[in-house]
Amino acid sequence: MIAGHLAEEFGQNLILKQAWTIKEAKTLLQDSGFDIIALDGCMAKTNKLNTLLLLRRIKKHHSCPIIAISSHKKYRQILLENGCTYACKKWHLSHLMKKILKGSN
Repeated sequence: MIAGHLAEEFGQNLILKQAWTIKEAKTLLQDSGFDIIALDGCMAKTNKLNTLLLLRRIKKHHSCPIIAISSHKKYRQILLENGCTYACKKWHLSHLMKKILKGSN
């Protein structure tokens, strides 16, 4: 869904990578050159905030904007306090990504 919305706007200049678990995210994050990273507060089918350590790793190795995404306001706030640049509810992600990416062009 997100890829479709962003592809309409950015066409073939868009490469979207997605991880469903923290382990998959760590593997993807070994690459460089990200323009933006969206980080869900709860990964691997849990409702508990479990990505703070991953956020620290991202901040250490990547300088791009990081969007905290969660349906829980408290989790978004914690992620912002720990280094995310932006935050939004999951269903607002594509809109915020468009806004950020257009500003960087």
